[in-house]
Amino acid sequence: YLVALAHTEVHTPLSKPRVCGWLELNRPQPLRLRHFAVLTLAVAPQWRGRGVGQQLLARAYVWAQRTGVKKIQLDVRAGNSAAIRLYERQGFVLEGRERAQICTNKQRNHYEDNLIMAKFLDDVLLSSPTQKTDVLETSLDEVCRDSVSSANCDEHTSSVESN
Repeated sequence: YLVALAHTEVHTPLSKPRVCGWLELNRPQPLRLRHFAVLTLAVAPQWRGRGVGQQLLARAYVWAQRTGVKKIQLDVRAGNSAAIRLYERQGFVLEGRERAQICTNKQRNHYEDNLIMAKFLDDVLLSSPTQKTDVLETSLDEVCRDSVSSANCDEHTSSVESN
């Protein structure tokens, strides 16, 4: 776990720092899957757009390289455009889409797609014939635009999160 803390604007010896963001990377247990980790990232609403997510990701990449992780994978809601933009800027690419995977409003029967994105930290995986995967050529803008409940997602997808 990585946690980003911030002090209140008026810092006193008694003031406690507040969590402004956190990141988690989990590696599967089987040895054959230890080359990748699953990412979860969240940034508090008042701290979004201020570089907290970028800083947490930068530290996660250092940990990943030290521990032999070659691929970082994440899930993100298709309507979470702020998170998608952050991940794209960081070099993540779309690997898959799970249609109507997330229920955003059970009473109205609204569902949202889940996007699977990944970043390769080692180009060897991309060039190995046994490791190649078919990367979807769909642009993320199209994916978000076509999301099942994109019109109703704004209130539910304002956070930068992947799960």
